[in-house]
Amino acid sequence: MNIPLGMKQARPVSQKKLIKKQKQQKKRTRKITNVSPSALRQTENFYMSPCAKKYLKALCDPFQPITGVCIPDNQDAPSLKFFSRVRGGMNVGTGQVGFVIASAQNQTNDSFAVCSTIATFVTINVPQAGVTVGTLSVPNAQFPYTTAQLNAFGYVARVVAAGIRIRYTGTELNRSGRVFCVRVPSDQTLVAATVPGILSRSNVKTKIVDRSWHGLSYIPTLSSDFDYKSTDQVLGAANVDLVIGVEGAVAGNGFEYEAVWMHEICNGAAALGVNPLTTSHSDTVGLSASRSFFEQTEINDAGPGVYDQAINFMKQFSLADVSRFISGGVQVYNSL
Repeated sequence: MNIPLGMKQARPVSQKKLIKKQKQQKKRTRKITNVSPSALRQTENFYMSPCAKKYLKALCDPFQPITGVCIPDNQDAPSLKFFSRVRGGMNVGTGQVGFVIASAQNQTNDSFAVCSTIATFVTINVPQAGVTVGTLSVPNAQFPYTTAQLNAFGYVARVVAAGIRIRYTGTELNRSGRVFCVRVPSDQTLVAATVPGILSRSNVKTKIVDRSWHGLSYIPTLSSDFDYKSTDQVLGAANVDLVIGVEGAVAGNGFEYEAVWMHEICNGAAALGVNPLTTSHSDTVGLSASRSFFEQTEINDAGPGVYDQAINFMKQFSLADVSRFISGGVQVYNSL
C-alpha cells in the first residue's frame, strides 16, 4: 500500500492489547457510574419508580382501584391507602341540562361529597349541593371516618386521586345532547357557573352523548393539594371543583354516575388508631414528571387512554429537564 508523503503508517494493535484496553475502560466506567456493564449498554431513558407509576395511573384513570398508591413526595410517612366509590343516577332537567358535581377534597363519610340533578331541575347553572331545587346530594359513605371523629381526633388525610364519570342509560330513541367536563383548582368553585360560560372555556371539550363512560379526574395544581389536612372540604357553595354536564338532551333522560377517591390517611394529634398503615415512598423526579404531563398536555378526559398518553409522554421526557446527578449519587439506567 502506498502511503502519502509526510504520513506515518499506524502501528497495528494486537488483539491482546485491545482486549486489555477495553477491560480497563469498563472498570473505569463502572467505578464512575456504579452501574452494571449491561446497564451501560442499554438505551438511556427516564426512569420512573413503581410508586410514581402507580400515582400517574391513579391520576389518569382513578376509576380502577390501585393497591398501595400514594403521593411520591417527601411526606412519606406510613399511611392508610383507601379507595372509595359512590354510585348514583342523574336526570336531565326541564331546561335540557343536567349536572354531576363533586368535591375532590372531601374527607368524611357524613358530609356532602357528590350532587346530581333530577328531572325537576329547572336552571342551566351549576347547582349548590343541599340547596338548589331539583338536586340530590349524598356523602361518600365508604370513607372510614365521620366529621365527629375528624374534629375529636384530628386525623389528617389528603387526596391522592379522584374523579367523576357518567354514561347514558336511557332509550336509544331519546338519546341526544352533548357531554362536557370541567375542573378548576381546589381553591375555586364552579357553583352558579352557566352552561354558556363553561363552554366558552378554552380547555372544555364536548362529546356527543353515547353509552360510553365520559369522565374527568382531579389534577393537583396547588402546593396545598399535597398537604395532609385536618379539615373537611364539604361540597356546598365552595369546593365544587369537578363538574360533568349534559346539555341539549331530552328532559328527563337518565344517566348513571360514579365518583371515586383515593386517600392517604395518617394518625392525628389524638389517639385515633388509623390502620392498617403501609409504607409510603418518595420519587420527587417521578412526581415532577407526572405534573409536567398534565401541565403540558391538555387533558379533558379520564381513563386508560389517558394513561397511554402519559406513558408516551414519559418515554419522550427530556433527561435535561431533571437533575440526574447528585453528588456521590448513582446514574440510573432503565426504561418504562
